[in-house]
Formats: sequence, structure tokens, C-alpha cells
Amino acid sequence: MPVSYQALLSGLLDPTEQTYAPHPVWSGSTTKPVQFTPLPKKAAMRLWRYAQELDRQTKEKGRHGGSIGHTGLKVLHTLIFDFLNFATGRLDPSYAAIARKANLCDSAVATALKRLHAVGILVPCVIDNE
Repeated sequence: MPVSYQALLSGLLDPTEQTYAPHPVWSGSTTKPVQFTPLPKKAAMRLWRYAQELDRQTKEKGRHGGSIGHTGLKVLHTLIFDFLNFATGRLDPSYAAIARKANLCDSAVATALKRLHAVGILVPCVIDNE
């Protein structure tokens, strides 16, 4: 028996309601160009050393690595030394590209990026909506 998705979704979305995008968008999204911040090579090296030290300090006895983990360090190393443009600050590789360079699978990259975000090493891009 075919299922009518229109009937299931009728209570969620009013078809006569005016929308400004042809598809759902994130709240606060914008079409403005992304402004990257340059990161000098010395600052990138300090970030890398900080991540290594944080991982060493948070290591628990009997476990492999600390709060960042081996895959998190591999992903961070790949981001800094393979994809980051130090002069412009541009850093926008895909999960697949990171996985290929770091020799990991896409799900490991996703988990590693979440860990790096959780400890405050990676911060998502914030765009000023003036």
C-alpha cells in the first residue's frame, strides 16, 4: 500500500505559507562570503603542541590517549599542515578529503572533529549578520 507523505506532513507545513528559500535553511545562515582569519605558522605550531600536550595530560591509566585521541590528533595535523593556507586562513576541506589525507574513514573524521570542538581547539566559523 503506497504511503502518502503529503498527508503525513500536512500538519507540519502549510503549503500556502510564503518561504524565501527553495529548501530548508539553518537559522542565522547568510549568503555573505566567509571571512577567513590568517593564522601565522608559529601560531599553528603552538596550537598543534597545545593539542598534543592536552591529550597527554588528559590520558587515563589503561586507556589509549586522552580527550582528543589518536584520530583527533591525526585530523588536526592534517588540517593544519595539509589544508590550512597560513596567509589567508582559508580552511574548508571536505570530510572525504580529510579522511583521505589522514588515512581514516569519514565517520572517524566526524568523531574527531566533534572531540576537537568539544575541547575548544576548533571553533566553527561565525559570520557577522550585519
